[in-house]
Amino acid sequence: MAATTARRRNHRTSPPRPPRGRPLGDLGLPLVILPAAALAIVAAVAAILIPAPFPSAAADAAAAQHQQPIAVAVQRDDEKPNPSPPAPIRKVIAVGDLHGDLPHATRVLQMAGIVDDALEWAAEDGTVFVQTGDVVDRGPDTIALYRLLQRLHASRPSAVHPLLGNHEVMNMANDLRYVTREDTASFGGAAARRAAFAADGWIGAWLRGLNVSAVVDRSVFVHGGILPAWVAAVEGDEEKKGKRKKEDGEREGEGENATTKGKVKGVDRVNGEAGRAVRDAVWRAPVLGGDGPLWYRGFAQDDERTVCKILRRTLRLVDADRMVIGHTPQYETGRVLSRCGGRVFVIDVGISAYYGGHCAALEIAGENVTALYCADGGGVEGEGEEDGAGVEGARKAGKWRRPRQVRVDLTPAWARRGKTEL
Repeated sequence: MAATTARRRNHRTSPPRPPRGRPLGDLGLPLVILPAAALAIVAAVAAILIPAPFPSAAADAAAAQHQQPIAVAVQRDDEKPNPSPPAPIRKVIAVGDLHGDLPHATRVLQMAGIVDDALEWAAEDGTVFVQTGDVVDRGPDTIALYRLLQRLHASRPSAVHPLLGNHEVMNMANDLRYVTREDTASFGGAAARRAAFAADGWIGAWLRGLNVSAVVDRSVFVHGGILPAWVAAVEGDEEKKGKRKKEDGEREGEGENATTKGKVKGVDRVNGEAGRAVRDAVWRAPVLGGDGPLWYRGFAQDDERTVCKILRRTLRLVDADRMVIGHTPQYETGRVLSRCGGRVFVIDVGISAYYGGHCAALEIAGENVTALYCADGGGVEGEGEEDGAGVEGARKAGKWRRPRQVRVDLTPAWARRGKTEL
């Protein structure tokens, strides 16, 4: 592959070599006796048409040893006059909290078809993968999990959407209440771990570039839940425009049809506010607090007669049909929870061993919503899965089994009828 790339680069930057020097007659010029005045003209034409002799192969090799790499400007696809359209989204796969457990995370990602046995991207074309945060804490595999997500994100930046969870923010803020001793030791000590989560650390710098929410194909994804006040339209620099209200704050006339010229709304607003708070280390900012998108649990556990009305207002403001959240573990059932008539899905099923090692993901294809489960557990055979042997050790020992998939239809009735209005 490297050789092919080098050949292509040389082809772009170096013109093809013409044949070595040819006699004047080969250029189609008659060999006749010319007056002295004309000889100067012939000499000038020859200088243009006849290339100088090339250096020897040895001279080429010697020069190559001192040649500096040449930076080649490559035009991006979006800069071309007629860029190719992106592949249409065929389905979205969402996975909830992983909490420091690589073996169980691997089992889920393989069952859902996101990665192969080598933990490389294996999803079919048109697949978008969303991970709703809380990769860290409660388990020992922080390094391996962030390396995996960073690799997937780098290989498919438009198809992989890792989001921030409240535990990512806690670790950046040096709130280490849920960090295990094994995890700290894997970094080489507490100081090294803090450095990794710092603003210039290999984990911290990456996390500070992530969003808290994403809208993909009419579904909005977030770790905890988004109240309407966080996505309602506000004037310009919203963080200086007064305090948000405890209530959702939607005024008459606001909503998806409101005039928003010069205003910021939707997930752009909540991502902007959260991003500034994280980058500026304002850890007590309201957007990072209990009613913010990373900590709010109302849609997962409060009375549906109250919260479903609030949820619908949020969905109108972000122009989505449903919300997908993590954060509130369903470890007693290990199953995806559907609430508010299929308008919100809770996908934190307790994947980590800390919560029972359950195996589930959510698939959304158009209006069809499907819960994906491991048929037989999968993972490591026998007791190896619980004794810390890990994925790699089990694979080398021949005990790794790719989990089989069971599909459970969660498509709500309104979607089957094609009535998506809120």
